[in-house]
Amino acid sequence: MPHTTTKNKRTKRPDDRPNGKRRRQEAQAIVEKDRVGRVAANEAKGKIVAVERLEKLPPLLQNEEKEKTDATTGQVLKQPEKKPPAEVRVRALHKLLRQIQGLDEKKKGGATLNDAQEIKLARMEGVMAELEELQNVEDSDEEEEEEDEQ
Repeated sequence: MPHTTTKNKRTKRPDDRPNGKRRRQEAQAIVEKDRVGRVAANEAKGKIVAVERLEKLPPLLQNEEKEKTDATTGQVLKQPEKKPPAEVRVRALHKLLRQIQGLDEKKKGGATLNDAQEIKLARMEGVMAELEELQNVEDSDEEEEEEDEQ
């Protein structure tokens, strides 16, 4: 292929020339070899003792909360509280209802909808019914809790 400025053909490079990935791997191998040598020298001097075998830790119980720490700051990160599945489903149905209402407005505005959008638009009645059912269940649960408290 000719060079764009000089119009001279570019000769092929020899295959033994290392590319970037190979150069990085070779550099990492050199660093690792040096590190292993330093560890061996420190072991010989008695400065450090290499652990031969790590002891297996007992498995965590499921009810124990795992605390995660941020690697950069070392702060303990809080786990988000898990919401009940009914609440998650209600939020998902609200989102779906907003999308359906947006599609309905588009259709009334004169835009043409594709097949998937038409199918979603047809689901509106089912979504409304399921949402009302879930909200009635939640309302009855709240009333029962209030009665239990009194």
